Amino acid sequence: MTLMNGLIHDRRAYLWTDTRLYHPTTGETLGEGAKAFEGAAWTWAAVHAGTFPMDDPHVLKRRITERWPIGGEALLAAAIDALRLEADEGRIGRLLLAYPCEEHGARMFHLANDAMPFAAAYEPYETVEFMSSGNGEPWAAQFSGRDLTPADMRRFIDYQVETPSETVCGWTGLSIGGNVVEIEVSSEGVTSRMVRAVESEAAAA
Repeated sequence: MTLMNGLIHDRRAYLWTDTRLYHPTTGETLGEGAKAFEGAAWTWAAVHAGTFPMDDPHVLKRRITERWPIGGEALLAAAIDALRLEADEGRIGRLLLAYPCEEHGARMFHLANDAMPFAAAYEPYETVEFMSSGNGEPWAAQFSGRDLTPADMRRFIDYQVETPSETVCGWTGLSIGGNVVEIEVSSEGVTSRMVRAVESEAAAA
C-alpha cells in the first residue's frame, strides 16, 4: 500500500514513496501522510510500508528516530528493534533505509518483519536497486539488464502508478496515490522533492 522504490546512482541514494494513506484491509482512502522520514543527529532517510495504527500512524518513525542512531550499524539495529515491536503489536512493517558511506558514496538496505523472497524476517538486505511492485509486468522488460538512472526510475514509477498490485494485506488495486516524493541522500545531507501528483484513487478488487 506504499510506493517503496530505491536506487544508488552516482554515489547517491534515492528513495521514492507516495503520500496516500489507505485502510489496511479495505483499501479505503484515509487521507494523506508522510511515509518517509530522516535522521537528525546523523544523515539517513527511510521509507515505511506496511500497516499502522490509525490513531498513531507515525509510531514506527518515532521508535527509530528517538534512538538517535549514529552510524549504519546503529541505524539497522534501531530499525530491527522497531520492526520487532511492530510485529509484537500485530503489524506488518517494511523499511527501505539509505545513508551516506565514505567508501561507496551511499548504501541502501531493505528490512521487514515478515519473510521476503530475498531475505528472512529482520535480515538486512543490501541492494542498489529496489522496486516495490511491477518487476514481473511486461512493461518492466524495458528497464532490465542495464544501470538505471533516477530519470529511469521516475518512468518506472509512472507505470507502477497505473498498474494494480497486491498489497501486504491481500487486496489488489491501485495503491499508489497522493504525491510521489523523491528523497536524495548523500554526504551533503537529505533533500526531498515532489516529482508528480497522482490522480488515481485506490481501486480495490
